[in-house]
Amino acid sequence: MKRVLNILFYALGCGSLGLGIGAQIAGTDSRWLVMIPYTTAGVFLFFAIMISSLILTHKNRQKNETVNLKKQDLILQVGQDYTVGKRDYVHSGQYQVLLTNENDKTVKIRVNDFVKDYQHNTTLILANGDTISARSANVILRQ
Repeated sequence: MKRVLNILFYALGCGSLGLGIGAQIAGTDSRWLVMIPYTTAGVFLFFAIMISSLILTHKNRQKNETVNLKKQDLILQVGQDYTVGKRDYVHSGQYQVLLTNENDKTVKIRVNDFVKDYQHNTTLILANGDTISARSANVILRQ
């Protein structure tokens, strides 16, 4: 929606600017025929610039999202095997997989004997007796 409004405001601003220049070149006697298109062009271009800045800040926020550790988070280190159990480091339950490296799109995790790619914020369900291991990068499990 923001992109559509951005394009619309830029188009209207440039069109109004063109009308103002055309009226000035034509040599009209009325000042209002020249001033109205310039004023509307300024308003439309102002809104277009504001929406452009909103789009850019939103994209930058998405790129710079970081994961903050919480008290109950578990960190799985690459290559280290963990067993799921009541008295072990990893307990049974439903976890959210969080990537520690923002440049990675997926991470390989081995659960029991199967290695699978997981994306950021993917749900992972573990049962007692399962073994889990991060294979390509460190992973945070959030319950």
